[in-house]
Parts: sequence; C-alpha cells; structure tokens
Amino acid sequence: MNLLNRTLISPPVFAYTLYVKFSNWRNCIPLALFMLIPTSVVLTTMVFPHGPITADNSKGVINIMRGYFASPLICMVVAYFFISDGFAGRKIIAEADSMALLFTRAISRFCYVMSKFCGGFIGTSIVFVTGFSISLFAARCFGVYLDSVSIFDYVTLLCNAATFTALMVFLHCANPVIGGLTYFILMGASGMGGMFTSFEKTDNTFLELFKSICLFISEWFGDFVATPINFAALISAQFLDTYELAVFASNIAFFLLLASAALSIREFSYGAD
Repeated sequence: MNLLNRTLISPPVFAYTLYVKFSNWRNCIPLALFMLIPTSVVLTTMVFPHGPITADNSKGVINIMRGYFASPLICMVVAYFFISDGFAGRKIIAEADSMALLFTRAISRFCYVMSKFCGGFIGTSIVFVTGFSISLFAARCFGVYLDSVSIFDYVTLLCNAATFTALMVFLHCANPVIGGLTYFILMGASGMGGMFTSFEKTDNTFLELFKSICLFISEWFGDFVATPINFAALISAQFLDTYELAVFASNIAFFLLLASAALSIREFSYGAD
C-alpha cells in the first residue's frame, strides 16, 4: 500500500490549507483586522476620559476580549478563511483547489478531512492567540489589571478554534447550500426549542406541532450544534463538568465524520455524472 495512503495527514492539503493563505500579503489583511478589533476597542475606550482603573472594571475589559474571541460568528469566519479557498481565490464561495488532489493522488477521504482540520485549526489558533495577546498587551499598557487572565483562557481559545474549525470542515466538504441550510435550520430549531420550554400549552394545533418539532430537535440534536466552551469555568467549578467536555469532544468527532461521509457522497455524485 502506498505510504501516502496510510498517513493521517496529507502534506500537500495541509500546506495548501495553512500556508497558501499567507502567500499573498492581501490575504493577511482580514486576519489582521480580526485580530486588532479588540485592541482598537481598548485603545478607543482608554483614550477618552474615564474613571480610575480598578480590579473590577479591569475584569470587565478582559471579559469583552473573551467575548469577542468566543463569538460564534468570529470563530466561524476566521475558520472559514483557512478551510475555504474563497479568500485566496478572491471569491466568497469557491470549491477547494486542493479537492482535486482526491482524484490525482492516493489520498483517503478521511485523510483529506483531517488535513484540512489540522491546517485550519492551527491557523485559527494562531489568529486567536495572537489577537488575544495583543489585546492584553495594549490593555496592560493603559494600566488594566490582568490578574483574572490565566492559561485556561488560552486553552479556551484553542478549544473554540477546534470546534468551529471542525464545523467549517463539514460545511466545506458537504454541498455548500445543503450543508449551510441544514446547520442553520438545526441551530434555529435548537434555539427555539429552548425558548419553547417556558411556553405554556395552547389550543393552537399548528403551534403545538411546531413546538413539538423544535423541542424534539433541541432534545436530540441540540448538543450537536457548535457552541463556544469556557474551559476556565469548567475547571474552576466545584465539580468538573464532564458532560460539557464530552459534548465538546463528540462535536468535533461528529463534524469530522460527517465531513468524511459528505465527501464520499459528493464523490459518488461526480462519478455518476
């Protein structure tokens, strides 16, 4: 068996996913903007007159930074930058040029998925860790206390980068329209299911049916919707929340397996044509 077919990571796919994004300085502009937005917020806040800096309001400033890098939208956009070839090809949506390697080299579908995931995870992690560190440095220069910052904040950044990178790999390997609609329908139904839990029963049959569907999706598929994780809160709790950790790990595995399955289905469609 070809040695390349037995490896878990394909160097060409990994390199194209990670390194090609930095081959042109124009590709680094959106990354720099995402990294520096929290810093610009800190600078804008500190330049104007403000009260004395205390430990309490310092925590508020740090929480703003944490909230920014834990935002699902920011996580998805940064992960999409590395997983998709759209930015490098100057297109919003583009088929991966690296996907052609599936037909020209002995690369398994799971190897392709893992290569995209590892490259995207490293790139997204670099953006998050660098941006968060720059924000902390800028805040410290203005006298903000960093006592509430710990290594678990960086672990949280890595965990969120892994979760949303796996999600974007799935959306990338699946049909873009079907994958996107499926995820956002599940996410919307899951959110509405949580909202409907506090609603009382009504006489409207249609509303009750809609409520039952949303509650069913929320109950059985709600945990498969990618959400940010706060690793520091899990560790600092009185008891380690193993359920949240299990959901975090299972979501990554679930999205990667779905990506492999979706890629195989798309390959069957190509062969059928």
